[in-house]
Amino acid sequence: MNALQTRRTMTEEQRYETLSQLNGTINSIFNCSKPIIAAVEGGAAGAGVSLAMACDMVIMSEHSFFSLAYVKIGLTPDGAATKFLSETMPRQMLAEMAMLGGKIDASRLYQIGAINGIAQKGYAMQTAIELSKNFEKLPQNSLARIKKLTRHAYGNNFEGQLKLETDFMVVSQGDSESIEGIDAFLEKRAPDYKKLR
Repeated sequence: MNALQTRRTMTEEQRYETLSQLNGTINSIFNCSKPIIAAVEGGAAGAGVSLAMACDMVIMSEHSFFSLAYVKIGLTPDGAATKFLSETMPRQMLAEMAMLGGKIDASRLYQIGAINGIAQKGYAMQTAIELSKNFEKLPQNSLARIKKLTRHAYGNNFEGQLKLETDFMVVSQGDSESIEGIDAFLEKRAPDYKKLR
């Protein structure tokens, strides 16, 4: 039996349990301390949009698209799709996507800044891997704090974000990574953050 048909016969409690599993996965991606890059080859629909947008960066192939076609089968978006997309697109575009269930292609998503890059067809994964290599030599603790800052920036008011930035800067200034980074800068050499892992 199809999963959609099965869920019709579930109790509300069972539906909550099923959705909490999806939400747990999305929450784990969103709150992971390491940078995560999604590679989308083809279409990402429904929860696929949520999974991609939970990542820190998104690379899509040139013929890829996002679709929230829930409305076409009498359902509503889940997995924080509307939250993620509301942070990257105008309300009217989100309404179009969710209310009409149409496809938004990679070029349009790139134009509005919802994704980081477009790869040739068949190369989304390779392009994402190349992008990920930028993180290899960067300080992990600093990246984890920056990821938290970017996550909170959309929900915090000015004072809240200023306080969080201040708290993280105070911690960063005493971190072994900043000692290595500043020493490397003063000694005119490349920092070696790998030795701190």
